[in-house]
Amino acid sequence: MTTFARHFGLAVMILCLTLSLAGCGKKAPPTPPEGSTYPRQYPKPQ
Repeated sequence: MTTFARHFGLAVMILCLTLSLAGCGKKAPPTPPEGSTYPRQYPKPQ
């Protein structure tokens, strides 16, 4: 295997790992959908 091919393969691997981790970011706090009863207390209050 040539040096170029080895460096190219390593660069592709690093790029794939970087892009896969970049997709895991949290953009905003989660908000429940309208009409949702979540979160609710457990056990149910009497």
